[in-house]
Amino acid sequence: MLVLRRSLLACCLTLTIIIRVSTLAAQARAAEPAAVLRRAMEAQGGATLLRGIERVTMAGVGHRYLREQSERPEGPWFITYETFSESRDHARSTREHRGLSRGYGTPNWWSDTSWAIGPAQILIDSLAFSQTPRGLAAGSADAAQESALLLALSPERLLVTAEHSPELRLNPDTVVHGVKQRVLAFAWRRFPVRVWINAVTFLPTAARITRTRPASFFWYPWGDVTTTYWFSGWTLEPGGFRYPRLLTVESNDGPDYTWHVDRLVINGDPAALPTVTDSLKSAARSARASVDQWPIASAVRSAQTLAPGVVSLPSNWNVAEIEQDDGILILEAPMSNGYSEAVMADASARFPGKAIKALVTTSDAWPHIGGVREYAARGIPIYALDLNEPILHQVLSHPHTLTPDSLARAPRRPAFRFVSAPLGIGSGESAIRLIPYRTATAERQMMVYFPAHRLLYTSDLFSRRASGDFFTPEYIAEALEAVRREGLAVDTVFGMHLAPTAWSDVVDAVNHHLPSGQR
Repeated sequence: MLVLRRSLLACCLTLTIIIRVSTLAAQARAAEPAAVLRRAMEAQGGATLLRGIERVTMAGVGHRYLREQSERPEGPWFITYETFSESRDHARSTREHRGLSRGYGTPNWWSDTSWAIGPAQILIDSLAFSQTPRGLAAGSADAAQESALLLALSPERLLVTAEHSPELRLNPDTVVHGVKQRVLAFAWRRFPVRVWINAVTFLPTAARITRTRPASFFWYPWGDVTTTYWFSGWTLEPGGFRYPRLLTVESNDGPDYTWHVDRLVINGDPAALPTVTDSLKSAARSARASVDQWPIASAVRSAQTLAPGVVSLPSNWNVAEIEQDDGILILEAPMSNGYSEAVMADASARFPGKAIKALVTTSDAWPHIGGVREYAARGIPIYALDLNEPILHQVLSHPHTLTPDSLARAPRRPAFRFVSAPLGIGSGESAIRLIPYRTATAERQMMVYFPAHRLLYTSDLFSRRASGDFFTPEYIAEALEAVRREGLAVDTVFGMHLAPTAWSDVVDAVNHHLPSGQR
């Protein structure tokens, strides 16, 4: 009995020691992220200094890669250059960004040297606004989220944001640029954030967040968008504060934009904010939370019949419904899954008793393929240019875990029909012909020709300004070149961003830029 008692006592003592050691280990693990955070704050100037930064004003130069609408997904990409000024008021949760830009997409970018002053982007009361020459206007839900994110993960606020998170933890170490990194993890508005802390200097190397951008025409198609903010060019500022003067941003493993800060003021005078009326705040609050909510037609731009059985639905990105004997063809799947659902519902109601037989997508620009996943989820055949096979597979396979769509919930193999040479679909008056452009700037686009109606869909090759001018002479020259090469007889053209237009207007616009002997 005595031996048994001693054995039980030894077991209890051992168990107590194990519990105590486990408790101490758990406490040490819980304290470790706080210790790493504390050392990072000390490296940047100290916790007291960081917590006391209420305002930051900066100016600099930068550039943005327009990956969403460049000539090919893998680059080289179009670039817009910018000089900018920005003020952030963390005490009031406001941000104002003003930029002067030059490059692709700015007015007359192809023919003069003018700089375009974009509207100031402002965040007030968690709402986005634009300060335009005509006054203050409501901004988008995406602009509001992006401004709030830049405030939360800005170099001056990043570690304070981490400190305030109840979910702060330490992930396993990693190696970046050949240097060991401690990895802090937390959540911002339910989206996971990772902060790499240089294990030698304890300055932040980068912050990475994975989130959705449902209100962005460019990023909606990609579902889970992972953005990394790289901090470099560290500079000792007055008062002992270290700040990275170079911000390099990547999204989904590709370049996004870069800022070089050449002027920086900490805790300067508060910026004067514009007066925002209650009605303007209401308009900003009612901004569409998702591209899915975009209407397929409106009282201003309603559906238009271009030819028997050919209906155009004009919007930010135009769609057409084509009735054929054996079903309905949808021309383009832009913007979003919700937009595609609305288009298919409209087509089914407009042409009762006819099923959606196929989708034709003619371009690789991100907003143009934003709704392709819905057609793939329904098993609808998808006709696309052969050169666009890689990006379409990328869009269909990219993770959509944060907000699963129909394809993510029920994955299936897409029914692609890739077009490498002119291809006819249908017969009779509603027949169409898919024709790859194979030109310089339209390398990833194809035309859709309606022989019976002498009607041509030009994809995204060119558009027309309110003044009547076409976007660039090169684009319209390429359309003319392709039409002549294929021997097409055309009376009327329309496009992704082009209302029905007389073909003679296109010819005249090209001839305007050619010597008389070349017309």
